Amino acid sequence: MTNKSNHLCIFLITFFYMVTAQAGELAGRVSSSAGDFSLAGAEVTVSGTNFRIITDQNGLFRILGIPAGEYTVIINYVGADTVRRTISVSESGITRLNSSLRPAGGVDEEILVVGQRASQASALSRQRSSESISSFLTRDSIGQFPDQNVSESVRRLHGVSVQNDQGEGRYIVLRGLDPNLNSASINGTRLP
Repeated sequence: MTNKSNHLCIFLITFFYMVTAQAGELAGRVSSSAGDFSLAGAEVTVSGTNFRIITDQNGLFRILGIPAGEYTVIINYVGADTVRRTISVSESGITRLNSSLRPAGGVDEEILVVGQRASQASALSRQRSSESISSFLTRDSIGQFPDQNVSESVRRLHGVSVQNDQGEGRYIVLRGLDPNLNSASINGTRLP
């Protein structure tokens, strides 16, 4: 290496340490206005910079390497009013910002959220713990299918097809076997 290259490397290393030594950290939590649950997926943006992060499943966020100074933090969440907060980031240490968001329109309303995650988790855990080769459909998932009856919902399982009779699915066929050779059970009770 030449003497100029050595000086350039030393300069860059020194500059890097100077920049990182003057960088702060912003951390916090985003929750509902009542504070009873965390908001996962909220977007936290530091205005005037390229720093942007999404909160984790616990509503927590952490942004590293923010230069010292005063900034406006913008927090967005679908269905909630946008929050703008002014903060001062110090050269070292952690700046805390905990924020609670109100529903859009400024009125605290009760919102009913219906999810499929628990139903799918239940079916998968039962399938995983089964001692035989099994597939499961929960009543919640069957109720959300646009099918006319249960046998038409069953055709959504792997290796299962349904023969139609009088315009509706009636006979279940497992992996190509004749319907007379298959047996089915509901809650452990074998059906005729």
